[in-house]
Amino acid sequence: ARGMLAGEFLRFLESPTGAPRRLTTQTDHAEGWPSFTADGREIVYSTWSDQKLSSIRLVSAAGGEGKVLTPTPGHYLSPVLSPDRKSLVYQAGGGGRLGSALYSEQRGLYVQPVAGGAPRRSGHRERVASRTPAGRACVRGPARARRAGW
Repeated sequence: ARGMLAGEFLRFLESPTGAPRRLTTQTDHAEGWPSFTADGREIVYSTWSDQKLSSIRLVSAAGGEGKVLTPTPGHYLSPVLSPDRKSLVYQAGGGGRLGSALYSEQRGLYVQPVAGGAPRRSGHRERVASRTPAGRACVRGPARARRAGW
């Protein structure tokens, strides 16, 4: 996934003067695009591995091993959980050039039930632009774009 380098892991900074600590325990993929849940207790993030591609995971803000939320590998960016924690919104990008072209056919914005179920493509040109502290996503795309809403 664009923007992640091998060996990049999520770190948590307790205070401006404190030392950062690793959030996850794994070392087989890079981590990026973190987003706190609305209650601040967990972090949803994207991973990247040249061999396994990308997944979206959820980890406690206290640290631990991330739980995989996406059903298949892909090129995932900018994950965010809905405030009620029932839906996951993320961007599926594509490979090519330097990255694998596998799982690149259906790019766009996706909404997926966290409890299980198939992801639903909300649009092919929208992107998650920002997130509020309450977990709401602001998407950017064409004026006729559908809402990613939950």
